[in-house]
Amino acid sequence: GSANKLPYKDNSFEFVTCANSFHHHPDSIQSLKEMKRVLKPGGKSILSDGCSDGFLRQFVFKIENSNNKEGKVYRYTKGQMKDLFIQAGFINISQHYSLHFNLITVGEKRS
Repeated sequence: GSANKLPYKDNSFEFVTCANSFHHHPDSIQSLKEMKRVLKPGGKSILSDGCSDGFLRQFVFKIENSNNKEGKVYRYTKGQMKDLFIQAGFINISQHYSLHFNLITVGEKRS
């Protein structure tokens, strides 16, 4: 199903993960709201995707986008990703880098 309209009932899962595809979601906020919707209270969304902080990352993603045949991609900074999680209504948000280019963001659905 579409990330903007997940085919699951409200409060279905304890965890929702999204690995290395979020940059293709054209409506990032709606995708996060859907992840939150299908989480049980206290459940966590774990999102891992490329991050655009720093010159090296921006340079690599610029090259990647110039050769991209998959359409528009949306790369966020650590701060922008946290703001998206806040806008979607997540709490207790934590973040850390993995393998230099990936940012892992974890947010919790209010109990």
